[in-house]
Amino acid sequence: FFSSRRRHTRSFHVTGVQTCALPIYAVVGVDGMKCKHCKLHVENAFNEKDGNWAEVNLEKKEADVRMKTKMTDREIRDTVSKAGYVLSDIEWKQA
Repeated sequence: FFSSRRRHTRSFHVTGVQTCALPIYAVVGVDGMKCKHCKLHVENAFNEKDGNWAEVNLEKKEADVRMKTKMTDREIRDTVSKAGYVLSDIEWKQA
C-alpha cells in the first residue's frame, strides 16, 4: 500500500510532436528538481494540458515549453507549483 503522502506519477508520453505546430516558446526555470522523477512531474504537468509540450533539462533546471496558445505567467507558475516545484523565471523566445 502507498502512503497517503506519496505522489503518484502518471506519465504522458508525447511522441511525434511537430514543434512548428506549437508557435509559442518559453524557457521556464524550475527550482527543486533533482532526479528523473522530478523531471517527469514537471513535464507531465505541462503535457497534460492540451496544446502544450514540455521537455525538462535537469542540469540547467529548465523546462522548454512549447504552446499552441500562450499561457500567462501566472498559469505557468501555477503549473510548476502544481507539480511541486518553484518557478524561478520565464524567458519568452521566438519559435
